[in-house]
Amino acid sequence: MKKRHRSRALLSLGMAFSLALLGGGPPTMAAAAMTKHSADASVLLDRLGLSRQSNEFKTTAQGKRKPSPTFSDDELIIKYRHPLSVQEHQQSGGKLVKRIASLHYDVVKLTGKKNMKEAIRRYAENHNVVSVSRSAQFVPFSTSADDPKKAKAYYLTMLQVERALSLAGPHPVKVAVVDTGIDANHPELKGKIIANDNVMNPLQKGAVDVHGTHVAGIIAGEKGNGIGAHGVFPRAQIISIDVFNRSFFSSDYIVAEGILEAIRQKAQVINLSLGSSVPSPIVEEAIQKALAANITVVAAAGNSGMPMYEYPAAYEGVIGVGAIDADRKLTYFSTYGPSVDVVAPGENIYSSVYDVDKQSTFAELSGTSMATPMVTATVAMLLSKNPKLTPYEIHYILNKTASDLGPKGYDLQYGHGLVNPVAALRFNPKNVPPIPSAAEQDVLKKAKRLHMTRATTLTGTITQLGETDWYALPVQKGEYVQVKVNGAADYDYKFDILFFQNGQSSASTRLSVNDTVQGKEEGYLFTAPEEGTVVIGVKDALGNYNENGASKYTLFVSREATLLDDGNTAEQPFVIRSLPYRSIQEHGALFFTNEQPNNASDQLAAGTTDSSDGSSDGNDQEGKAAPLPGDSDYFSFSLPASEQSAEQTVHVSLTGVAGIDSALNLYIIEPQAPSPENSGEMPIPSDGTISTPAPNPALSLWPIDSANMNGYGEGEELTFNAVPGMQYIIEVTNKPVSDPFMLSLRNELGIDLTRNFSSHLPYELNVDAATLPADEDGFPMTSGQPEEDLKDGNIEGYIKKKEKWQQRWQQAASGIVVFDGDDDWSEAVRKAAKPYETGQTASEYFQYSGDEDWFAFTPKQDGIYEFRFAADEQHDVPLATIFIYDEKGKTLNYIGSNANYNDFSFEPNARYSIGLKKGTTYYIQLNEKMYRPSIKPYAMTSILLAGNVNDRFENNDDFDHATTIGLKAITGNFASAQDIDTYYFQPNQNGLYGLAVTPAPIPSKYASLPAELRMPIDPIILIVEDTNKNKKLDPEEEGRLWIIDNGLSNDEERGALKADKTKGYFIVTADFYGNTTVTPYVFSLASANQQDEDRNSTVRHNVPSKPLPLRTPKQGTWYNTGYMNVSSSQGDVDYYKFTARETATYTIQLHVPSDLDGAVTIYNANGKLIAKGDYYAKGDDEYLTVKLSKGNYFIKVEDVFGNASVSPYKLVIEQH
Repeated sequence: MKKRHRSRALLSLGMAFSLALLGGGPPTMAAAAMTKHSADASVLLDRLGLSRQSNEFKTTAQGKRKPSPTFSDDELIIKYRHPLSVQEHQQSGGKLVKRIASLHYDVVKLTGKKNMKEAIRRYAENHNVVSVSRSAQFVPFSTSADDPKKAKAYYLTMLQVERALSLAGPHPVKVAVVDTGIDANHPELKGKIIANDNVMNPLQKGAVDVHGTHVAGIIAGEKGNGIGAHGVFPRAQIISIDVFNRSFFSSDYIVAEGILEAIRQKAQVINLSLGSSVPSPIVEEAIQKALAANITVVAAAGNSGMPMYEYPAAYEGVIGVGAIDADRKLTYFSTYGPSVDVVAPGENIYSSVYDVDKQSTFAELSGTSMATPMVTATVAMLLSKNPKLTPYEIHYILNKTASDLGPKGYDLQYGHGLVNPVAALRFNPKNVPPIPSAAEQDVLKKAKRLHMTRATTLTGTITQLGETDWYALPVQKGEYVQVKVNGAADYDYKFDILFFQNGQSSASTRLSVNDTVQGKEEGYLFTAPEEGTVVIGVKDALGNYNENGASKYTLFVSREATLLDDGNTAEQPFVIRSLPYRSIQEHGALFFTNEQPNNASDQLAAGTTDSSDGSSDGNDQEGKAAPLPGDSDYFSFSLPASEQSAEQTVHVSLTGVAGIDSALNLYIIEPQAPSPENSGEMPIPSDGTISTPAPNPALSLWPIDSANMNGYGEGEELTFNAVPGMQYIIEVTNKPVSDPFMLSLRNELGIDLTRNFSSHLPYELNVDAATLPADEDGFPMTSGQPEEDLKDGNIEGYIKKKEKWQQRWQQAASGIVVFDGDDDWSEAVRKAAKPYETGQTASEYFQYSGDEDWFAFTPKQDGIYEFRFAADEQHDVPLATIFIYDEKGKTLNYIGSNANYNDFSFEPNARYSIGLKKGTTYYIQLNEKMYRPSIKPYAMTSILLAGNVNDRFENNDDFDHATTIGLKAITGNFASAQDIDTYYFQPNQNGLYGLAVTPAPIPSKYASLPAELRMPIDPIILIVEDTNKNKKLDPEEEGRLWIIDNGLSNDEERGALKADKTKGYFIVTADFYGNTTVTPYVFSLASANQQDEDRNSTVRHNVPSKPLPLRTPKQGTWYNTGYMNVSSSQGDVDYYKFTARETATYTIQLHVPSDLDGAVTIYNANGKLIAKGDYYAKGDDEYLTVKLSKGNYFIKVEDVFGNASVSPYKLVIEQH
């Protein structure tokens, strides 16, 4: 199970401290990219400086999908050796809700008697428990974007689907779509759903929904039925397995049950267009069970737009799929990295959907969810031709035949390239090399023998899919074998350990070590249970390889007869006598040595789990709770105390150890009053050296800081200001944590007690001290720094101040930016801010916890500026936050930051681009990302990337500077950070007016700008009524507003205004996210008061008295344009007369604007219904193909819901 980051509560001297200042961090969530959070009106109004108190506030904003949680709040997944009894679950605080015996898992719900933290700890103490995990949540990876719509389905041409279908075979193929429910009655899918299951509600069929219907249509949409487009492999048989039950997210155990159901249904390929940003062992084991059943598994890589692991695509054996656009470029939302095997079209994919109002219809959606079924359909075509192909053979064929994109050969963005169905079907399966793995009974024979005394290092390459390189080492009982593997930066290596007792051909112990991601080290210390042979298998964790040898790894193996221990304990900490301190020089090699050698962290032997019922009391033989494993080493020091002594900035650096997740904890020892026990003395140096506090575990320790931002093998750093005379304890630990908040903070599902917490790979602790120059600006604290309290012996006061700055870090890490100050503070910031010019280099330090440096920057030219921060060994990249001063509110408002957020943490970017305006003063706040002091300086400089990018109406950013407009389209952009464009409209007549904000193509002159500056916009419209028509926003008018926000990124936003000519109207356009972007928009305002074209016609029994005529520009083509006008009845309906001059097949097309859901109906001369076309949703042109005899006909055009639009529709008829 891949664990990238984890955090740990303070564990010291056998006690866990709960400390608020050590908590905090970004709230984790499963990524459902390509959707946005609920449109929070208050946030928008705050950005616009408007009141939200009035009950006249309105919004037409549709609820955007809320981010799903990463974990369940009250469910745990328990992996057991022997099944736990009901009593054991009750004692641990859980109630058994599901047992998945085939995988040895229990799903439990907390009863309320125990909190999450306590329940995790109690389960972890039960020796029948292998691991405790929080239940991970999964989401779909998508967003809302003779077959008449085939032209819209560009992927059919890109993938050469017509040619591929001609090469497919005759064998039926069962495809399991583990997703939301599928619309089995959709015209594209009728007769294709051979099974329909609902895992969450087994009595019901799948709850019909958008996502699953769209995915199934991409795979198997009907070809040649006269509507829509068609799927990549229309002959596929679909097994619908609903794991969402029309919810936005699902639990990992539900997804696992869905996969197991696909196995029971004898599926041949499983499509998983869903995922989670955290790994789930139960899902991984279900997938391995599917692969073992000869089922190919295809999964979406995710929609994070970042290089990261998302699951299940990142599991071994799964074919992970990224997304490209119509230009064969990686989409801005596609996750990339080692989990991507191939890519497929995933942007604006046209396919079947189910709509609550429209029911069976079609839509464009985007996401890796849409790319995945194209690969799944390709797999199905391969199986239709060669049904005996294995998952390995299919995986190899797809990789081998993919069309290369990006850098030559395999790369981390496109994997092996664009899936190529034609090439895959033409590939001869006989050319697939045999799978290079070996059966367990053959491993001993195949393994390379290691000839070594104590240690050896060797190299190898992974050149084939599924390749494992085996190495064998004979051992005696009780010997310790340390293994470490590292290698090429683009590859993610893992290793398996098998132990064979002498004379046995079956392994008695099996371990898999896979803690980190690509480019990082893996490590493990194995203890030989008997005399025998340790076999080490090195492989790529995701099956990646390079036939040219670029996937090169290094294997290190050592063997020791005894467990290496440095002798450091809580009772006997190592003393740091002078700084700088280098542990390797002062105390030699240091090791993590499990303090509980008989703990359950010993290797899990094969055969120790079974699915039979059993019971256990969960305690050891003496009835005591088993302590958590791990090791803590302690280092004590203090700075000399004298009148001349000054505080110093101390930097603690802990090197990483492969296979160990380490942390640093910092404590101070509270000075004690004189007593007979301590003789009233504290260790005060007399020679100017660092004092050496005597070991005394009875001393009162105060935890003051902790560092645990990194994962396995990465080490930690901690910087603080040390007060002379104060005694400090540094704890180096790898003990696990049971606090659920801390577990989830850095992507740790739970406690895994199967691993070894010892290592023979040494760590180093380095401690440096420096006296920093005085704070350059004396801001924000000229006095009252936290360390002042320590000097006065006020430890509680010190901790309270630290908590304040930790809360600021939590806000920053959560993406919450608040300027925490009143009017006086804002004024103090403006006075303290140093002038800054474009191109200037500013290099300074952060001298204390909470130190901030402020700069005032007034650009001399409109444009996009890039701030650059030195990112090398000599500098730290600071967190930069940019504000603008609000003269009215007398405060600083946030406009941007260089913080780079993912699901689990944030890091400051070394480069940050933002649109700024000439003559406006911006205030740049810099601070250390954790609000600690920094022993390294930062260095900031800037350049102008692009000048004069603002639209011609700037500066219309507020109501006082609104641009007066009429009924004429204008073009604008949001090229400045948090840009808001304000317009003023004064109608000359009462009536309805339609508004539209339409994203437009980016000018070619901006093609070279960074991609983040060319992102799509998500327009919103806000209307405020100027009741007294004075072109000013009066306080009483602030509540008379409404927001229009129905679309997503790159969607046109439309709305309407019922205007009164005695009033004026402010119309505000903005981008939902407030980003700097050069993507333009077209804003149009048009009257909806035009007269109805056929207002003098009456209709009886579908026969109009005065039908509208059709124009004939050329033989065989007829057309006209019209409007769906405002109607007080059921909606406008237009009738056209059409004369078929001969019997023939005709195609009727109704082209509609984005705010109409058009329908077209044909009647004969007597009003008898001939055909109706109403298959497509709002904004999607309607098509109807029908055979007509010679004669007269009436064609009715209408909006399905009776809606009107200020934009015209166009009716076109073509004779075939």
